[in-house]
Amino acid sequence: MTPGLKTETLIVPFGVFPHQMGEQVVDRPAAERILARMGVWSRDIVVDYAHESLKDCGRATAAGWVKTDTAKIAENGVTAVIEWTEEAGKAIGAGEFRFLSPVFIMEGGRISGLLNLGLTNNPNIHSMPALSNQLSTQEKRMKKDLCVVIKELLKLPPDTPDDAVVKAVEALADKPAPSLRNALGDAVAMLGLGPDATDEEIVAKIGEMAAKNADSQNATAETMVNDAVSAGRLAPSLKGWARDLAARNPESLRVFIANSVPSIPLGGLMTPCVKGEKKLSESQDNVCRLLGVSVDDYRKYGN
Repeated sequence: MTPGLKTETLIVPFGVFPHQMGEQVVDRPAAERILARMGVWSRDIVVDYAHESLKDCGRATAAGWVKTDTAKIAENGVTAVIEWTEEAGKAIGAGEFRFLSPVFIMEGGRISGLLNLGLTNNPNIHSMPALSNQLSTQEKRMKKDLCVVIKELLKLPPDTPDDAVVKAVEALADKPAPSLRNALGDAVAMLGLGPDATDEEIVAKIGEMAAKNADSQNATAETMVNDAVSAGRLAPSLKGWARDLAARNPESLRVFIANSVPSIPLGGLMTPCVKGEKKLSESQDNVCRLLGVSVDDYRKYGN
């Protein structure tokens, strides 16, 4: 590795890591707290040798400095540019040191900041990638001609002329973003639209279908609530609550109604049970059968 090289490096990976002081959880909120603490400090963070700056050992030489104004949250964790000293650059290039080991600030059992980093061969996070792998890839790319790098990124043959490379880049820049029609493919036909439908038409159709589905669900919920009140399985005072539950989770309301015992009216008029009463209608009989209510109880409390 070139001495004094500045390289963008993974300094804190995402994950859950065991530690003798307790489990260390590095998720996005933890990463945001780390960046916030860097912003408050507004200074570079030291990378020392084997955590010497944490020990009572007198002189603790810096191996490099994390440029906190370059720190950002990436897909695999927090990255930042590290400016390495000449000595550290030679040591990493020679394989004398391979890993970074972050030291966290813990508050209330969670990570609230990054104190510093140690250049070591025994990191406290064992999944840290080797520095030589991270840095050599960047350094090799920096040493290459820019046109060569672009050819590699665009997967063009090495002997592609420069003017053809420029045209490939221009074509990539002019390439329109994929439309909804292309993204949905055959599903556009399921919406009742033709192959030439615009993105606006697709969005409008999906919105229309969503509105119709919502209206249908509301009507079904209203019918369910009214039927439950009529059958005595839901108190009229609970209709508002039941409608809200049906909108959020109709299955929960169905279970509630199915397990509710038909209420017996307290006071008011009751239909007397008279011998020789006419048979129940087909719909009344279905209500008794579905709700588990006896014919006598229906006749007695039905009104």
